[in-house]
Amino acid sequence: MLKHWGAIALATTLVAAVPFPNQRPMATNPNSQPVQSAKQGHEESSANQRGTDQSPIVVKLARTKESDQQAEKSSAYQANEAYNNTLLMLFNGILAAVAIFEFIWIVRQELQMKRSHRAYVATERAMMATPSFFATQVYGERSGDDPAGVYAYIFGISWPNTGKTPAVQAIAWTDHRICDPNDAIPTFVKPGDAINGFATVGSNGAPSGPDQIVSSEEVQAAALEKRVIYLYGRVEYSDIFDPGFRHVTEGCFRLVFQGDPYELLRYPLRQDRARFRYTAVGPQNHYQ
Repeated sequence: MLKHWGAIALATTLVAAVPFPNQRPMATNPNSQPVQSAKQGHEESSANQRGTDQSPIVVKLARTKESDQQAEKSSAYQANEAYNNTLLMLFNGILAAVAIFEFIWIVRQELQMKRSHRAYVATERAMMATPSFFATQVYGERSGDDPAGVYAYIFGISWPNTGKTPAVQAIAWTDHRICDPNDAIPTFVKPGDAINGFATVGSNGAPSGPDQIVSSEEVQAAALEKRVIYLYGRVEYSDIFDPGFRHVTEGCFRLVFQGDPYELLRYPLRQDRARFRYTAVGPQNHYQ
């Protein structure tokens, strides 16, 4: 019986001496030296791990195999993206170059067509830019073998259509003035009574205004430079390519006689001794 009780006491003592996993350590005296030493060492270790301003801690990260694979994939993705971006920029550049080339080609074709059209119109449309002058003697009846005296001259200006197409609604005016040599060049206006009507003038046609009659005495005085005779001509017309636009040609001309002034009073007028010349003067000389 005693043996059994001794075995039980021994087992109880051994069990009490073995610590359990969740068993808290027994409280000890906080003033004991071993606990303070352990606490101080822990604080120093923590301070050393955090580092200081004078002695910072350098932390090195070790690369793993997985991070290397991700880096390789990221690098390959970036290279592929850069290649695609380069191809896209090249493709966009080619498209832009093609668009610019097509735009330039269209503009050049349009300009060429416009130039060709203008050249065609310029050569084909009606053109009345160069006047043609004529002078006719007015004389009396013959008396024997001597010609009758010349008592007047008829002057006129015509406007030949040098184009290849008709002039539409053409109107021609003609007028004249006789002035002293010291007078200023006169300014002409469209005389209402000198309109020769609306007409369609074909190629090589030559409309003219009313004839201007000047006495032989005035013509002889002009030949002697005692008087000055001015002739004025004007023509307005449209062409078939632009019927709404009115072309205007006008001219003011001074009559100059070359030759023997007294031949002006004889009939017929000897062209080798008496010639008229028409000199453009003043601001009323333009073509539109």
